[in-house]
Amino acid sequence: MTQYGIAWLIASVCGVLLAALVFSAARRWTMLRLLLAGLTLVLALTPYRFDDAYTAPAFIVALFRLVFERDADPTGAILALGAAVFGALAVWLLAVAGRAVAMRLGRGGTSRGGKSRRRDRANTVQ
Repeated sequence: MTQYGIAWLIASVCGVLLAALVFSAARRWTMLRLLLAGLTLVLALTPYRFDDAYTAPAFIVALFRLVFERDADPTGAILALGAAVFGALAVWLLAVAGRAVAMRLGRGGTSRGGKSRRRDRANTVQ
């Protein structure tokens, strides 16, 4: 494996570990934690080709061009990140809408085996 492949492997492993950390930190929010973990992966691993020869994570290219290279233009990397985030948000919204439709049609989607909490509370309060 080349040094370039090893660098992408390390970036991928770190991105997955960071996404797992974000996922486990947001325990209370079911669908929101999926969004946060997915956005972490998208931001960490969106590739961007620069100098017509190299590919690196877009957030690293944008950061280096903003901070260290004063004459470089970070617009392309920032636009790539924006497009990737927009795509991830669109997929998440479709998943939330699909879950809402499935719950409305009575095909599950609850974590309590199809029982609502309101019905459980009504049975125990009597």
